[in-house]
Amino acid sequence: KRPGRERRSSKVLKVSKGQQRRYSDSYSKSDDDDGCQDEVQYTELFYDDPDAFRIAADRQNFIRIGDLAPNFSALSTKGTINLYEYLGNSWGILFSHPKDFTPVCTTELGRAAQLQEEFDKRDVKLLGVSTDRRKDHERWIRDINHVSDTSLDYPLLDDRHKKICAAYGMLDQTKLFEEAVRSVFVISPDKKVALIITYPMTTGRNFDEILRAVDALQTNWDHGVATPVDWERGERAVILPFYSDEEAWLKFGQFEKKTSYLRYIPDPGADTEESKSEPHLVHDGK
Repeated sequence: KRPGRERRSSKVLKVSKGQQRRYSDSYSKSDDDDGCQDEVQYTELFYDDPDAFRIAADRQNFIRIGDLAPNFSALSTKGTINLYEYLGNSWGILFSHPKDFTPVCTTELGRAAQLQEEFDKRDVKLLGVSTDRRKDHERWIRDINHVSDTSLDYPLLDDRHKKICAAYGMLDQTKLFEEAVRSVFVISPDKKVALIITYPMTTGRNFDEILRAVDALQTNWDHGVATPVDWERGERAVILPFYSDEEAWLKFGQFEKKTSYLRYIPDPGADTEESKSEPHLVHDGK
């Protein structure tokens, strides 16, 4: 018992010595068959000890849209992966899940696998990550494939030391930093974070919405336009407000002007010449 501490709070927080190292530390190697440290030693601290939370939280980074995505090399179900090399010039989605062999995570990873062809069409490479071992991932994939009637083919990263999750700020402070929340990071071809979505552990993600958001991001990337509320591929896009009418006319051609700052054009990324909500084009830039 520490001096002056009441005994009524009997819960403890187990903080591994590995967790107390910063993200910049290299992985510890051993003779384990997957090349990572097998034994984990723990220091027991009272769960409400501010030092315990500081030790765990100090390793947690804070990522914002526009930041360079932290690079890493890690074991995965597809071998050792370096993030930047894996992505190349493609888009990427790094998404975390709290725990293997859990119900919500099983349905999420299965849905992502079902949509693999859609992600491939958009040149998006998926990467799943949790604080579990590669061996657990490999066993769990069989359940995922069975439950969702699919074949999961994207890599699941081994982040048992919590270094990737800490680098991206994925660790859940409400769960004593032991597991990740449901985070999604869309990474653009220049290796910058283009979009961040975070869900709590109890709420499954909508991967159709993630696909929709990727379409919107790629439309801006390729054509320099914005997308309005509830936008989907084929619907009209929005001219960014920093273009004057004359500049907008030169860049986009005719557009429908609703206000001085809201101007619509057909979806420039649509597959067909006529998009789904074709606006009545009434402005010629003059």
